[in-house]
Amino acid sequence: MRFSVFAYSQEKLLEYGLDVTDALILDWFANFFIGKMEKRIFKDSSDNAKIFGWVKISKIMEDLPVIGITSEKGIRR
Repeated sequence: MRFSVFAYSQEKLLEYGLDVTDALILDWFANFFIGKMEKRIFKDSSDNAKIFGWVKISKIMEDLPVIGITSEKGIRR
């Protein structure tokens, strides 16, 4: 068995019940996060900085038509 798909361990993907489509979405998100994504830094109750980002589901559908998801419900699983 090949160890990884889109830089994610196949063993871990299976452990978490994820498939190749999920791996592709994770890969897209990781690349988007280090790129143009709007990010904000918040501090938690312990004064630790946490970085949060926002993504429109429609952007995933627009960028990844190959996955065949045509509604937001298809991604929210």
